[in-house]
Order: sequence, then structure tokens, then C-alpha cells
Amino acid sequence: MRKKIILRLFFLTAFMALLWSCRSEDFAKNESESQRNNADFFKHQVSKFSKDAPDYISILENYNKEKDFLSTMSDQKGMPLWDKMKVIAKETETGLIIPLSHDNENMSSIIFVSFDSKNTVTGINNCDNNTLQNIVYDGKIEHDIREELLYTFMYMDNQTFGNEYFTAIPEDLFKGKKYNLRYGRMKLKDFETPDISGNEANKIITTESCSNYWSCKNHETWSSCDHCGLCYMTSCTTVLIYIPEGPSVPGGGNPGNPDNGGGGVPGSGPPPKDPCRVPVENGPFYKLHNPCENGNPDDTFGEDPCKIAKGPVSNVNNIIHVSTIASEVKALESHAKNSFTEYGMAVVNAGSSIIAQDPYSNNDPSNPGSVNIIYPTIGDPLVDAHSHPSHGAAPPSVKDLYATINTAQIYPTYLGSFVFAHNGTKYAFVITNKEKALLFLENYPISENTTNEGRIFNTKSDLGTDFNEIYKSFMSGKFPAYSGSDQNDGMESAYAYILEKYDVGINLAKTDAGGQLKPLKSVSFKHTIPASGGKKVTAFKAEPCP
Repeated sequence: MRKKIILRLFFLTAFMALLWSCRSEDFAKNESESQRNNADFFKHQVSKFSKDAPDYISILENYNKEKDFLSTMSDQKGMPLWDKMKVIAKETETGLIIPLSHDNENMSSIIFVSFDSKNTVTGINNCDNNTLQNIVYDGKIEHDIREELLYTFMYMDNQTFGNEYFTAIPEDLFKGKKYNLRYGRMKLKDFETPDISGNEANKIITTESCSNYWSCKNHETWSSCDHCGLCYMTSCTTVLIYIPEGPSVPGGGNPGNPDNGGGGVPGSGPPPKDPCRVPVENGPFYKLHNPCENGNPDDTFGEDPCKIAKGPVSNVNNIIHVSTIASEVKALESHAKNSFTEYGMAVVNAGSSIIAQDPYSNNDPSNPGSVNIIYPTIGDPLVDAHSHPSHGAAPPSVKDLYATINTAQIYPTYLGSFVFAHNGTKYAFVITNKEKALLFLENYPISENTTNEGRIFNTKSDLGTDFNEIYKSFMSGKFPAYSGSDQNDGMESAYAYILEKYDVGINLAKTDAGGQLKPLKSVSFKHTIPASGGKKVTAFKAEPCP
């Protein structure tokens, strides 16, 4: 525990050094660029404070007369909303969180102030939206600092303007609490007043605040969920008041931006631009329009999966139908139908033509359910394929999914993996976005999200829970089978759901009656559970794209 505390203090110290080193160039220009009347900055009602409490605003006004900190603030346009200021009193010092706005609709910045036990100002720091954005998307800064600072802004935005919808949150922050992973959307409500207990370190004051985030169970979409109490989960997060040893706007480098990408560290960069986000020039980068003028902020998913997968699936489909590998494809089809062990082969572009290996197996009777595919040293890898005999499930396994992404990480030309099933169906995990697939691998490693040597999802992980709830709903008869096989339908539907929800950059495709590969998409529908007395649920199934 002591080692962890020392390490955290080290990160905080390094963080403060970063902030201090990058800001000094902005001071001189801020004074000349001020777009507000600083004479009105400290106007307030004395009744804001109780008779026994210090008038912190008057103390700040006197401090400004001595130090002129207003001229060095990064936000030279916003005016303070003193009635929304938060006072966090500690045993040995007190912290203020002061929201600023220039249009009375959006928060332009926050001023953090610390006082000692004698109510003397010991530090002051102005953090605007650009500063926050730079910090949040900089994966080199400690995870907790980024999350706590963003939470503080969301907390103050809620307390000041009542905002409950937030977006553009990096993948690695607030894991398991977003209702839309593609755009990084979150809904927080019912913020509680921060607990006065907390920690103080390196002039950073932290205190705990709890709020409710939306997490509808049974895979109800936002629009279908009745938003009852069971749909919200309580989460307690740290509100952060930090005062570095000097001014604090990080600069330099190329920070992440919700409009053009960035970040540099897997999971720390911005999600795709949200069509429902308030434009940066008009408000905080994390603010979500409600109602949305350019889409639906309630959408659980984002872009049309069929549109995304159409081109990549078509390319993979064309490869498997190339005449130069017809005999190898036919041989693997035969093994899938007649052999007890799995067979596999690699398909490569040899330059003048596409060629494939003769299908082969591990020749291990004790392990018939796997085959190691080894790519030849000649040519560029395109796809691989292996069979699923009748003693196993027809669709790809979880291990096949992870193997596909791992192979894509090794070979730049790799497009996806096939499974030739014993029932004549062909499946394929097709890569639609390699960067997203590798990010998924980083955020949901096979060691933490699977069991049984990677063959099935771990039900203790969020990813595994989502997959298994749909799969088990088909196996138990809660969801209706659409092909006559509960197992196949359950696996197809569970894959289609998680690949979209977790924005994996992979599509599960399946051959139609004519042998052509078609992308699968996740479709929700209302269903009455048999023998339940009329209980209706939102069910999910995989459906071929048109």
C-alpha cells in the first residue's frame, strides 16, 4: 500500500511539472486578449456564505489586487457563476471549485483555489476546456488524474447547467459505465454533494462524489428501456481540486481532438466524432446535445454495421471463390463434413496469383478440436480457413476471434479468417477496422475475458456477460431460434451484438443459400417469453445484411 501511494505521488508530481512547464508562454498574451470586464468579476451577494463562514470571494478579490491572477488566466472570456461555486472544507485546508461561462449556457472553464487553515490563498489554477481536452486525451498522464479531472468537469457542468449527457469519453476512462462505446457516451444523474472526507497530496485536494449512470439490464436499448430505478447504477468517483506549483495549461505536442483523432496511446484517444456533440467552439468537447439535431443521442450503437462491413466482406468473399484455390477449398469442405479432426490452410497472394496450402491437421487424436495454421514464407497472407467437425459448434469460437486479431497484428495484408462448418455453412471473421480491432485486443485481453484456454468468454467480465446473456437466452428458449439450432443462433446473435456494441472493428459474416458471404448485423425485437404469463423482453438476433 505504501509503495502504491508513493508511486501515485510520483505521478502527480510529474503531472504538475508537465502542467507548469507548458503554460508560461500564454501569460503575456492573455492580458491583452481579455474579452470581459474584470471590474465586475468579483461582484456577488454576501449572503452566499453563512455568518460564520469566510467570504472567500472577497478574499480572492483582495488576492487579485495583489497578484493580478485574472490577467494570467487561460480563460479570458468567461465570468464566474458564484452561486454555483462549490466549497470543499478539509481539516487543514479548503478548496473552491468555481465554474465560469461566457454565454450562460456552457461552462468555459473552472477556477480551482486552495486556502490554508487561516483562509490564506495557497494556490489558484484556471483550467479551461482546451486544457481539459489536452489532459483527457494524453495517455502519458496517469489514468486516475485524467478520469478524476473529467469527472469534476462533468459534475460541475451538471450542477451548473443540469447537463446529464456526456460524450467523446476515451475508451480507457469510465469503463463499463458508457451506454454507447462507439462515441463514448455516458449519462450521469443524481450527483450527490461531495463527501468532505478525502485525501490531500501535493496541493491536490480530492473528495468523493456519487452519481447514477445508466446501465439498463437485459440488453434493453435506451429508447426501449423504461428508465426505472433498476436501469441506473450508483458509482462513486473522485472530485479533484488540483493546484500545481504555478499556472497549469499543458501545451506542446499534438493532443487528441474529438474532431480529428489523436491520443497516441491505445484507448486514450478520442472516439469518432459524435454527430450529437456540441461543437467545440460553442461549448465543452464532452457535452452532448439533447435533443440532437444531427442524429439520436439515445442510439446504443452508431454507424450502420452493414455499410461498414460491405466492402471488406465482399473482398474476402471474392478471395475464397478464386479459381486458383478451388481444389483446396473443396478439400477443406470435405474435411469439415467427414473428418473428426480440424483441418486448416492459409491463403496468400503470391504476386501472379492467389494460392492456398493443401489442408492439414495437427494429427493429434487427443486434441481434435484445434489446428495450428502456419503461413508460408512466400507471398502476402490474405486469409486463413479451418474446419469445424460435427462434434463441435458450427460457428467460430471465441479463440478464433482472438486469433484473427492476433494474426492481423502480425501481417499487414491479412483480411480475416474462415470457418468451414460441418453443415456446409461458411463463417468468416472479417476485419473492417484494424485499429479498432487492435484497441479491442488491448482493452479486452484474452487472459482476462475468456476461460477454458480461450475457448469461451468469462462470465465475470462485462464482455463475457453480454455475450453469454444472449447465447444462454437462445439455449434456454427465452429467445426464439430462427434456423432450427439454438446453439448456432445463440452464438451468431451474441457475436453480432458484442462486435457492434464494443466497436471491435470485426464483422461476423455467413454464407447464404447461394454460397456467398454476407455480413451479419444485430437486430433487436420485442418478444413474449413462452410460458411466462405474457412477459415481454427485447430480444436480439443476427440477421444478414441486405
